[in-house]
Amino acid sequence: MPIESHHLSILTSREIDDIFGLPHFTEEDRHLCFDLSLTERAALDAVRITSSAVHFVLQCGYFKAKRRFFVYKCEDVQQDDLRYIMQKYFPSRNPSTIKALSKPTRLKQQRIILRLFDYRLCDHAVKGVLQHKAQRLAMLSTQPIYIFREILQYLDQQRIVVPAYTFMQDLVGQTVTFERRRIAHLLDQALTPAIKQQLKTLLQ
Repeated sequence: MPIESHHLSILTSREIDDIFGLPHFTEEDRHLCFDLSLTERAALDAVRITSSAVHFVLQCGYFKAKRRFFVYKCEDVQQDDLRYIMQKYFPSRNPSTIKALSKPTRLKQQRIILRLFDYRLCDHAVKGVLQHKAQRLAMLSTQPIYIFREILQYLDQQRIVVPAYTFMQDLVGQTVTFERRRIAHLLDQALTPAIKQQLKTLLQ
């Protein structure tokens, strides 16, 4: 399939934020996402540095909420999220001492979280599978939102982390363009010169 760059508008801004944006928790959400299971707590206890441990709980909670990982700054974190985590797990620590997480530590924590939840990243091989699946879906419908939702459902069923929205835009955009061109080519081959002339006359 020819590769082109398509940043297709599939979702509204609100829908994009709902799926790909940093979670916005209520107090009930914090209980659900930041309260750790025994295995999650064991992983937390293995983290020796408080800042890293706080970020581990944040990453774990965010992953529970959206099955995605986020690169965020400390100022992006809801203060109520930080307050909840500090009070529950580090009551003697000062929240102002929490520093940004380094990239190597962030990636290490993400690997731990993937193992805890039995998920995997959307790597090159998976993206190839998604491209093939999208092509098959486009034969049923070239509506971008249909292909997008079916791909999301497949990723969820296979326990695969959803890739970035830009990748999804390009995947769906390329697929829709390719399928529409394929159908146009088939129609062009199927039409006789006489029918083509009649259509041309009707359109004039």
